[in-house]
Amino acid sequence: MKTGRKNQILREISLKETQMERLEPYIKVSKMSNDFYNKLLIERAVLKKGLNLICETKISRFFKNLFKPRKKLICDYFKDNCPMI
Repeated sequence: MKTGRKNQILREISLKETQMERLEPYIKVSKMSNDFYNKLLIERAVLKKGLNLICETKISRFFKNLFKPRKKLICDYFKDNCPMI
């Protein structure tokens, strides 16, 4: 089941890339073609992210979350400068 979905995503990515290659000479000519190119670029990025999520195993997800760096909060910036916090 995953291989079928993976193949479908790969086909969609290659389709987006060929559309982008055809549209590339017209990017600077028209604003509409530039907007469409940007839309294709975003759609391709979303498809690639989905492909990465499908190919990821449970073990790799575990280690990825285990060694994930802690996000810095805005209050962390003020702890160093203010002695009262």
